[in-house]
Amino acid sequence: MKIKKYNVKADLPDYEKPKTIGGYIPDWITKKGKKEIIGEVETKGSNEKDKEQQEAFKEYAERKGAREFKKKIV
Repeated sequence: MKIKKYNVKADLPDYEKPKTIGGYIPDWITKKGKKEIIGEVETKGSNEKDKEQQEAFKEYAERKGAREFKKKIV
């Protein structure tokens, strides 16, 4: 789905699914040009449980300067 020239993929109905990163599917990935942002929403309970997943996304993002990993705890 394109939103203001961003290509957004989300692990939600009616969206194209994001690619698998390190064996995990992020909640969303948005891309504009070469800039790519990987996003994950966690609850207080899942934040501790999902440390390996978060580390996989962070390492993937750090491999190239155009990537960024963002986490939101709700």
